Amino acid sequence: MRTECADVVYVFDNNFAPIAGVSITSLFASNSDLEEINVYILGYKIDDSNKAKFNRLASQYKRKIHIIDIAESVNNYANIGLQAYTGSYVPFEKLFCVDRIPNDVEHLIYIDCDIIVLDSIRPLLKTDGLVSMIKDTLFYRTGMRFNGSPFNSKLIVWNCNRWRDENWSNKVRDFLRNLKIKMYPAEEPVLYMVCKDEIVPLPMQFAMDPIYRAVNKEDYLSVSPNLVYTAEEVAYAYDHPVMLHMAPFFGEKPWQSGTIHPDQKLFDEYLKSSLWADYKKQPVETSGLYLVERWMFEHLSGKMFYRFYLLGQLAFAKKLEREHKA
Repeated sequence: MRTECADVVYVFDNNFAPIAGVSITSLFASNSDLEEINVYILGYKIDDSNKAKFNRLASQYKRKIHIIDIAESVNNYANIGLQAYTGSYVPFEKLFCVDRIPNDVEHLIYIDCDIIVLDSIRPLLKTDGLVSMIKDTLFYRTGMRFNGSPFNSKLIVWNCNRWRDENWSNKVRDFLRNLKIKMYPAEEPVLYMVCKDEIVPLPMQFAMDPIYRAVNKEDYLSVSPNLVYTAEEVAYAYDHPVMLHMAPFFGEKPWQSGTIHPDQKLFDEYLKSSLWADYKKQPVETSGLYLVERWMFEHLSGKMFYRFYLLGQLAFAKKLEREHKA
């Protein structure tokens, strides 16, 4: 009988090792009450320096970090004719996380490496469905239907026993072998198209995007009430956040310098306390559009800014649809 244990998996290449290091640091710091935490890193070309830091991080918090090399698996995706997403096949590894970890793991939690964990992940230690995921705002707000998913893959919880017993990995492989179109993003629509009704939505507070820090609760609800989650769910998530997803904000990331990203200060705090405190930030690439976005964020009211933000999401979705039809 296993003790109360959180089995968590991350998937990333060496470029994102410092970002993942910050995320795992926040995971350990915010979950000291759990008896055991096992972190499985499905890593692509992780260098010795970063491997040593992950080992030190595990010792520092008296947890376990297992680094699993996925280079051979990632290289095979090109052989079956899949199109790389943003130049990388690494995201496809999310689909096969259950295959890479020990068979005695009953529930597995995947966390994007750009997520900061603020509170206990205890509610995620089990899932009511085969797979649990966060509802996707872009899909719901824009009506993107061409190959989008109503769920986002930034956080995934698997019922590993069911996944193995019912051979879901083989179902995913069969789908990929017959896939003839480019998916956006790579893994989200695949997981949705294969699992569909087996996916259970997770509460909003388990992976909140930057817009929820850029716009306060009242302005958010006044512009788009009850669209993805109910007003009550949104209000609760604002007041009780568990995980913050530091996704690009107008293309900017909090680990860049000179950014207006809402999570920059929070990221810097965790970075400073991590083993990657010496990380050298690269500057944000400025452009005319960037300057307009910065001005809107800094000078418009929350409501007005959010309205422009939603228009930007709609334009982005239409761009994806044009690329899909091309």
